[in-house]
Amino acid sequence: MREDIARKLGFKFRSENQSITGINGITQASKYSANIEVSNRNYAFARNVKFSLSPKIADAIPVSKLNISDLNIPASIELADSNFHMPGQIDILIGSELFFEILNPEQHYLQEGNVILQNTKLGYLVTGTLPQSQQQANCCLISEPSLDITVKKFFELESLSDDFKEITKSEEEIYCEEHFVSTNKRDKTGRFIVRLP
Repeated sequence: MREDIARKLGFKFRSENQSITGINGITQASKYSANIEVSNRNYAFARNVKFSLSPKIADAIPVSKLNISDLNIPASIELADSNFHMPGQIDILIGSELFFEILNPEQHYLQEGNVILQNTKLGYLVTGTLPQSQQQANCCLISEPSLDITVKKFFELESLSDDFKEITKSEEEIYCEEHFVSTNKRDKTGRFIVRLP
């Protein structure tokens, strides 16, 4: 869910750091989450869902205004978003655990099957292909990296850091290190003894 929408609606935030990963591995940090009730207009369907909060979910969808004059959506159909054809910000992205729960089996096909009206508990969704001047795909994925992966990446970075240090040593540093390694020893008391160059 977009953070500004959650603030505007007065939802309580919880601190919870997560990484949200999208297409091409682009990662965005989410610092907060909120438990929010998702319902239809008459509250016949309502579920409490935990959302990660993000400043932005995706660019406006659709990218440009769609021409829906030829769609002929039946008057009896109540759309979940009556302004679906107008570019608008995405406020909420639901996960599969809720998406498949809101689907109803009824579908209507328009424009020779290119457009589908999918019945849901929130109203009908309009999906499919309409001619438009630009095409843009959007996809989001939330992943919570395991501690093992995070620790492994840390040690990989540390080993790269050590390799970098080896490469950037001056001649004087290399000579001093070689001199120390070849001339140091411990005496009976445990002290290190190094010969002066």
